[in-house]
Amino acid sequence: MKEGRNALAGQLSAVRNHVIDRYEEIGLPIEVKELAYFFDWDNDGVAGNETLQEGQTVTLETTELQVPNQGGNYTIKITSPVPVYLEPLISEDDESYPPLISEDYFSTDIYEGLVDASVSLEKSLENNVLTINVSPLNSRTSKEASVKVYDCMGNEVGEVKIVQEGNPDMPLPKLGETGKTVVAGFALELAKAFSQWSLMEQYYHYNKEANLVSQYISPDATIISDIWNSFYRANRMNLMFKEAEAKQLGVYQSYFDVWNALYYYYMVVAWGDVPYVDSTDFGVAGGSSIFKTSQSEIFSRLIKELQEAMDNLEEKKNESLRDVNDFFFVSRDVARILLADIYMYQGNYLQAESLLAKVISGGFYMLDSSNYNQKETITDLYNNGSGTETILAVRNGVMTRSNISLGVPSLVPLMTYTDVLLSYAECLCKNGSTSDAESQLNKIVAAKGIPLSGTTVLDKIKSARLQLSLYCDVNFAFLKRTGFAKEVYGVEDYRLLLPIPQRDVIAGGISQNTGY
Repeated sequence: MKEGRNALAGQLSAVRNHVIDRYEEIGLPIEVKELAYFFDWDNDGVAGNETLQEGQTVTLETTELQVPNQGGNYTIKITSPVPVYLEPLISEDDESYPPLISEDYFSTDIYEGLVDASVSLEKSLENNVLTINVSPLNSRTSKEASVKVYDCMGNEVGEVKIVQEGNPDMPLPKLGETGKTVVAGFALELAKAFSQWSLMEQYYHYNKEANLVSQYISPDATIISDIWNSFYRANRMNLMFKEAEAKQLGVYQSYFDVWNALYYYYMVVAWGDVPYVDSTDFGVAGGSSIFKTSQSEIFSRLIKELQEAMDNLEEKKNESLRDVNDFFFVSRDVARILLADIYMYQGNYLQAESLLAKVISGGFYMLDSSNYNQKETITDLYNNGSGTETILAVRNGVMTRSNISLGVPSLVPLMTYTDVLLSYAECLCKNGSTSDAESQLNKIVAAKGIPLSGTTVLDKIKSARLQLSLYCDVNFAFLKRTGFAKEVYGVEDYRLLLPIPQRDVIAGGISQNTGY
């Protein structure tokens, strides 16, 4: 009898509703009581005294606990007209529910050598007094848990929410094996995107000489779809890792935000308005019904994320080439430079100047003789580590050549101290401090041994960049924001934005950029 009763437990509401519906079909509206009241669920000899009647409630002395990091013991009185339990006496037949999904790929080894970082507690219930013993929390951020109270039928009649403080002084855990694998795949996609970006900039750089832009930059061009697809694949991997990590320690979130800002900044520079995908629920860009987000909205989001992230990043010399941990855990300077790039692209040079000044005053980098227009210099950096100038770079193994010596170096620097000083000089110039801007240029000239042409400070900065930064993936943005791009590249206005890959225009309903 007990087995039969328990088997019916999950079906009683359906039976009741079916009886009501059947009589309505033949025109006889009826009332049917809750069938659960006709069973003696706790075997005390009385049916219907185990579940709440209409108007009855269960009251907990408190429904939320704010617990310090070291944990604590808590007792909560419960007032209830029916017996309550920490686990339901009646459980549904396992066959009534789909099988549990296997553990997510990200659920193990995100972190290196870390014990469980969730709220750990013991609970007991006796004489309507709930006792909760919370252990110390092994997490830098706060975590939440809950203790639920049930009637014997498994109906939830009360809940205590627990919020336990984190310990911000705990050391940041390094990446575990799963974390390393995911970041390595993410880095590979970025390397593919930025190496092809380098080639794209070379097409523009040499366009006047060989008319390369019209030959290689079109909606059907492989290089365009390669950059676009690699950025969005990197975005999806970043989002997947971010969402999974948020459910565990949640201590890498600022790093995910910086990387998100990096590739979206470059995408806005390249295409203007692009689909901004901020959740894995939206799928990969290029899918059905994905629309463009305005570049102003994207920049607003990125600025907010970077400003918040900087509070959680370390002040240190950024190393991106030694191992996967060094690549992923960027320093505060990376966020500063990226935020300054966005501000400059928006014409907000005052805020950009302040950020770049902090990078310079930090003293982690200094000029050397590196010339980023020469593959030999890039190769030397690849073989000998990051050197004194390289702040952020991606490794690449692809080399392509043509009759005017186009090619992708084995290392693509994205942030260098040369770029920082040239951007700082640009800010000083735009903000009216031309003599200070000249001083920064003189440092570049002395270190690199190059002559500068031009009558204005901006002309000289342009001269320096064209001689030094071809393989750094930064000239496209500089020439566009300063108004030099059409003159230097010899292209029409519409070609200052790249075309959206034609496949995504057709498949995703994304409007093509004007002119293509």
